[in-house]
Amino acid sequence: QTDDMSVMEAAEIIDKVEIDEAKDLVINNGDIKPKTRVVLGQIVIKRYNELAKMASESGSDAHRDYYLDKAIQTATFVTEKLATESGQMIQAFSLWSMLSPEGQLRAANQDMAKQGKDKLKKREKDIRVIGDKFKKANEEAASEVSEIKEVKETV
Repeated sequence: QTDDMSVMEAAEIIDKVEIDEAKDLVINNGDIKPKTRVVLGQIVIKRYNELAKMASESGSDAHRDYYLDKAIQTATFVTEKLATESGQMIQAFSLWSMLSPEGQLRAANQDMAKQGKDKLKKREKDIRVIGDKFKKANEEAASEVSEIKEVKETV
């Protein structure tokens, strides 16, 4: 549930600024109460979805992706940083349902790519250690083979 004051404050903000500035206020402005930022985030996501739909209809995939990414960034920030109380948490997580199906799919793809990078980063040391062991084993094997009498005679 949103309280009336937060809705009124968010509406006042969105009437005064452009959509990208409103997104920046959601993400970067600690002076605005978290409840208001959550409500503002809902409005921003809705507007970005509308802009993405219009861009898609006009055949501009680059603009569509730009607006979808902005909606995803807003939803991600609100759910990760502003969802502190149970009511706000429920409201913040509901932002994901406000993303268009295309936006949800794009967000899932971005999350999968991030998880893949994170897993690779975590395993990079293990991979390097195993690679070093293989390299050492190959060097030792090559050294042993080169010491064999028949191999020395052919080289």
